[in-house]
Amino acid sequence: MDPWIRSHKKIQVMNIFKYILAISCCYALASCNFSPSPIPIEIDEPPQQLVISSFALPPQELIVTVSRTFSALIPEADSLDLDNPDVLLRALVDSALVMVTYGGRSVQLFKIAPGIYASIEVEQIPGETYTLTVKDFDTGLSAQAQTTAMPQIELDTLFPTTQILPSLGDTLHSFKYNFWDPFGMENYFLVTYTKSNNIFQDILLPGNSLFRTERNSFHAFSDKTTGDGKEIIFEPDPVFEVGDTVLVGLSNIPKKYFEFVSAYRRSGNLFSQLISEPINLPSNVEGGYGYFTMTIPKFKTVVIE
Repeated sequence: MDPWIRSHKKIQVMNIFKYILAISCCYALASCNFSPSPIPIEIDEPPQQLVISSFALPPQELIVTVSRTFSALIPEADSLDLDNPDVLLRALVDSALVMVTYGGRSVQLFKIAPGIYASIEVEQIPGETYTLTVKDFDTGLSAQAQTTAMPQIELDTLFPTTQILPSLGDTLHSFKYNFWDPFGMENYFLVTYTKSNNIFQDILLPGNSLFRTERNSFHAFSDKTTGDGKEIIFEPDPVFEVGDTVLVGLSNIPKKYFEFVSAYRRSGNLFSQLISEPINLPSNVEGGYGYFTMTIPKFKTVVIE
C-alpha cells in the first residue's frame, strides 16, 4: 500500500474510532458485575482477566478493545467513579500485542488510545476464519479467540414514523425498517442505532455517557422466531426527537454472538457491570471474557421527523 494512502487511512480510523468504540463496547465489556457496597466477609480477590470486543468497518478496518476485569473487592471499589479517567485507565489495557491471523496472514493492530487497537489492513472475507491473540505486557495476561466472518445483509427500507397520542397531548417519534431473512439456513442478525450527535462527541472525557449504553440502542433477531425466509419488520421504542439523524447498522452474526448480545440485553446497563467479578455471559475468548467477532455491518441513515 502506498505510504500516503496508509497514513491517510490511519487518520480516518482515528477520526471514527470513538463511534466504533461506542458500538463495540456495547457488547464487550459486559463481562463483569458491579456492587458498590463493601463485602463484609474475607474473600480472596479473583484474578484479573482480559475482556475483549471488536468491530469491523468495511472494507478492511478493524477495531479491538482490550480491558481488564476490575474487582469490587479492592478498597477503591467502595467509591469508584465511572466518569473518572484514572479509573478507566486502570481497566483499559495501555500496552499490548494484538494480532489477527487469517488465510495464512498475520496483521498486528496499532494502539490509537488506551485499550483501543486498530488496523486498516484486515480484509473482511465472508466465510473466512479469524484468530485473535492478545498479550497484555503490563500484567502478562493473554487471551485468544476465533470467529468466522458472515455475509453482509442489506436493509431494504428505512423511514421515520410518527405516533400521535391525543389523550396525552403528545407525539412519539421513531423509525421503521425491514429486511429479508435468507431462505434455507439458520440466521441471526444485529441492528444498532446511533444518533449522529453522539458519534463524534468527546466521549473519553469526564462527564460523558460512554459507559452507559442503553439496551434500546440495538436489537437482535433470530429467524427461529421470525420465520425462515420471512420479512423482518421492526420499529424501535420512540426515544428519538425531531431532527435526530440516526445511523442504523445491520449485521449478519453467528449464533453464539447472538446469544451473547441477547444475554447482555437481558442483563441491564453495560457499565454497571464493568468493575467487578465476571458474571456468566457467553464468550468465545479463551483466557478472558467478552466476544471477538468480525461483524460486517451495512449502514443507512434516517432523519426523525
